[in-house]
Amino acid sequence: MEFRHDQAIYLQIADHLSERILSGSWKPGERIPSIRELAETIEVNPNTVMRSYGYLQELGIIYNQRGIGYFVADDAYDKTLQLKKRSFVRRELPRLFRTMDLLHLSCDDLKKLRAQGAHAGAAFLRDAASHSRRQSTPQGGPTESRTPRARKGNQP
Repeated sequence: MEFRHDQAIYLQIADHLSERILSGSWKPGERIPSIRELAETIEVNPNTVMRSYGYLQELGIIYNQRGIGYFVADDAYDKTLQLKKRSFVRRELPRLFRTMDLLHLSCDDLKKLRAQGAHAGAAFLRDAASHSRRQSTPQGGPTESRTPRARKGNQP
């Protein structure tokens, strides 16, 4: 498992486990790997996995049967879905909207890309680039280059 630097490892492991539940890989009531098994598989300290399991247990997504192991809760799918939605709206969506604004992409553009499929992305980008070159400024003249200006202190 590849870990990112922008989030605690135990939360990334919890996200990975949540994805297994949402994808249907793990069903309600199913036993999941032990702390030690998962730690060996993803090559992390067992204490980190234990922290992930504790986090998911607090949320009611998994539960522990002493001496037997950890299991997926009956309502884990619904709880995980709500958790992932909240996380997406709080973390990813603002970043997505900011990027869309910078790139002058609309929701309709994204819908077109999705409808056209993955291979149509290159054609969409070509069309968007030629469209932006044809646009003019509000005064009617050609658009200026969007090259950033050098700031004071950054000049050679």
